[in-house]
Amino acid sequence: LDTLEPAFAPLLDQHPLSSILLVGLPGLPNTLWPRGTVLNNECHSDCIASLLQHVKANDRFVPKPDVPLFFLGFGVGSAALLHFATGSFNDPILRPFKESTRTFILSNSFSKVNGELKRTVQGVRRVLKKDDYRERVAMLES
Repeated sequence: LDTLEPAFAPLLDQHPLSSILLVGLPGLPNTLWPRGTVLNNECHSDCIASLLQHVKANDRFVPKPDVPLFFLGFGVGSAALLHFATGSFNDPILRPFKESTRTFILSNSFSKVNGELKRTVQGVRRVLKKDDYRERVAMLES
């Protein structure tokens, strides 16, 4: 998140009345979570919902109907955001956020992991673990 914050500075300079809420989901560097917690899209979706409830209750990020709200998700965050948009976001307590939301933008994500995708990713990981360059190339060409 520290590397993203400066990247958004020009956007905030151009739109001084806007706000950006950066979210580090459990499992990312510098995050903590209870032992035994399964870090999946459902857990991450619940975390997003809890965070929005918390910042609203503490007047840290209060949605306004006339101020558009955009959600951006990258990589694993996209899958969590998609799960949130289709589930937890329908909770009545989040209605002010929903009324202000204009769009969800998802980048570099998989919305569903199936057996074929899982096998492909595992194959790529096996190739990348090889220490010998020639062996990696041979595996990629096969």
